[in-house]
Amino acid sequence: MNFQNLVWLGIGLAGLLAVAQFLGKIVWKRLLLAGIFGSISFLILYLFKFSDYSLVQHPELFMGYIPASILLSTSFYLLVRTYAEDRDFTMADLLQLIPFGIAAIAYGIFLFVDPDTKSTLILALYQGKNTLVFLPFTLISAMISLVFLARTYRLDPRYYSFDFSRRQGVTGLVILTAMALIIAMSLGTISVPIAVVLAKWGSILFSAGLIMAAAIQIRHPDYFLGWITELKKNYQKRYYLNGIDIAETRSRLVELMETQKCYRDNELSLEKLADQLNITRYQLSQLLNTDIKISFNRFIQGYRVDAAKQLLVKYPHRTILSIAYEVGFNSNSAFQNAFKSIVGKTPSDYRNEANQVRL
Repeated sequence: MNFQNLVWLGIGLAGLLAVAQFLGKIVWKRLLLAGIFGSISFLILYLFKFSDYSLVQHPELFMGYIPASILLSTSFYLLVRTYAEDRDFTMADLLQLIPFGIAAIAYGIFLFVDPDTKSTLILALYQGKNTLVFLPFTLISAMISLVFLARTYRLDPRYYSFDFSRRQGVTGLVILTAMALIIAMSLGTISVPIAVVLAKWGSILFSAGLIMAAAIQIRHPDYFLGWITELKKNYQKRYYLNGIDIAETRSRLVELMETQKCYRDNELSLEKLADQLNITRYQLSQLLNTDIKISFNRFIQGYRVDAAKQLLVKYPHRTILSIAYEVGFNSNSAFQNAFKSIVGKTPSDYRNEANQVRL
């Protein structure tokens, strides 16, 4: 396969992946993925046409690399961060897209410039003229892209390692390669021959990397899902528990459960319990998962089942359902399942055996 076929395959694959994001339920993370793949498809096409000296036949592409590169780096950062923090897209995240919005508006205005004028500008650029006129735009877009890629790189310290047997090491290498390519392309703008060579290799690297990622996903469907899971764990461990006294928070949590018996609230949620501890839901989730090593649901169910065990023995004539409601369960089935999962027997069997021992 020659490099032109490889590039066209990369362009088509990226475009197909971008369109695929609109086939399911439209959510922000799908839109971010569409932005990433759409930007990759556009950038590969732009670099290919630039390196082939055929950009003059497609003047509508000219200067499009600026919003495309900004959208790619910004969307990638937001996607990785929202996955790392295990949260939805917020209005604060929307502010991160302001640079892309400005670049998109500028590009939109440039689209209305007469095609002959744009073709003349492109031809002059290929001839090494007026390169300094376009250099500031390239540098600004490169700087913005580098900032967002650097912020992505900082999300997980294991990106810094060069252990390519791990997902983090490979991801770090990809980010660093992208940063190096952006810097090289920016500096190469001064010299058209150098820029052409870099554009050619940039389109090849983009295409080859995308095709390789698609092949990995087909061969190992859980590969990138595992990367996301590892990213969440490491990010939460690094950030969520910073700034809180873990020992004091754990002590207050025990007081809430054992003294105030807040587990009896059948509407108790992770957010509600976190509010009572004056911490965020992410911090409470991380405290339970990494420090106490238990999930929120299992943690609450444990207290409810322990309380139910005492009531089953103390009040042998009370109905099991009334006890289930008193300790915080919403239904008999939920109580039965949790009790059997933790104790290893049903509430009725536990009560009967406990009463036989007492006799």
